Amino acid sequence: MPKISIKPLFKLSKAQWQHVMSRVLEKEGGKLTPRGGEFIMDKFAPPVEKEIGTLRSKVPMFEGATEDEMKTITERLPIGEARAKYLSSPGQYMSPGPVGPSAKVLRQVQPGSSEELASGLAYEKLRESPLIPRELSRGMSVIKRDIPELAGREATSERAQLAAVAEQLWKDAVGGGRSMGGKMFENLRNSSRQRSHIKNAKDYFISSFVRWKQDATGFKRAYPREAKILEQVWGEFEASLPLGQGM
Repeated sequence: MPKISIKPLFKLSKAQWQHVMSRVLEKEGGKLTPRGGEFIMDKFAPPVEKEIGTLRSKVPMFEGATEDEMKTITERLPIGEARAKYLSSPGQYMSPGPVGPSAKVLRQVQPGSSEELASGLAYEKLRESPLIPRELSRGMSVIKRDIPELAGREATSERAQLAAVAEQLWKDAVGGGRSMGGKMFENLRNSSRQRSHIKNAKDYFISSFVRWKQDATGFKRAYPREAKILEQVWGEFEASLPLGQGM
């Protein structure tokens, strides 16, 4: 099989970029054409790499629209901002799909902005990351395995999202099984009628969180101690979000 020689992309300094951009624009009459953009992306490496997350939501095309008359809105944000928005209100967004490949993007920006490379243009490599890190996907398996009355129904995307949020909270807000909060939930599990099929404090926290989020009033009536802790944990989590958005 013959070897295919791939030429490496050149990396340029800021001054070199200004020179390249000015030459390309000069040849194209002061405006970047698709041919000029293709030349730049084919020859030169993007100077900036950004990690992004993609949020998708369905909105009605008009008032009174049915489920079949919805359109999908796509929003791409820096990964930290995207995860914060998603975790603060998972029911607002569609279940995350597969992560797309990296892409080089050449776009016009406001001259003088921090994103400008040269001549009112920005050139970046966008690398998409999952909204829910891989280690958090275990949350849905907990729902299916340890909560029979939920697993027996259709496993909706909202439950999967809530389970993933709960797993993140267990790690970041509760502090894991060895923390004071973790030990409190282990004591609650031991005194709960769920202890026969929920085997550890983490899974009990996840199942409690999902139940509480889907029916806070009913859950508080049946599990007042668990509900009190969850209200505190969730309140602290919402207060920590940079976007100030709650579920």
